[in-house]
Amino acid sequence: RIFGLTRQEFLRRSSFDPAWDVVHEDGSPFPGEEHPSIVALRTGRPIKNVVAGIYNRVIQDRLWVVINAIPQFQQGEERPCRVFVTLHDMTSLKNAEREQEATVDFLRLLNTCKTKEEMVSGAAEFFQRESGCEAVGIRLKEGDDYPYFETIGFPMAFVRSENHICARDQQVEALRDGVGNPVLECMCGNVIFGRFDPFKPFFTSSGSFWTNSTSEL
Repeated sequence: RIFGLTRQEFLRRSSFDPAWDVVHEDGSPFPGEEHPSIVALRTGRPIKNVVAGIYNRVIQDRLWVVINAIPQFQQGEERPCRVFVTLHDMTSLKNAEREQEATVDFLRLLNTCKTKEEMVSGAAEFFQRESGCEAVGIRLKEGDDYPYFETIGFPMAFVRSENHICARDQQVEALRDGVGNPVLECMCGNVIFGRFDPFKPFFTSSGSFWTNSTSEL
């Protein structure tokens, strides 16, 4: 379950530790001398509670695990004949800790900002850093529209073409629906007006929209 493999797929792996065929923090093989299994086999000592950040290339997600490597000996032998390894998934706990740290960092940032401009600019930089996204944009309401107030990483041509989400007629007047609300286009408009299905896999229960590749929409 942790590695996104069936039992049969896992057992078909041929390396010293099948797990590190498919996962590691940077996608590379686990450095041999640092691998808890190898250390336990070489020293004959149990290696316990090693926390490792890994990247699962099968499910394409970052995980945190606790590794224990316990050497096993045949009777009368001084060197271990094998190592029993357990991994416990602690991703939820680590994510909760990171979210708490990020919340404190963000509140500290807000307390140091003196103007709205400083706050929004700082927030954009914060969200880009925390998310690892290439580009971040923040829209603020202006009249009936929601133009970009701050952007980082977007080409200016994109910002100019996508700055307004309020649909307009040939006279550049805002279009309105049957009850007088402005017609907001694109996914931002759908989220703002609550036009979403929380049961779809790319929406959260509160209406946030997530996709890791807009080209696949």
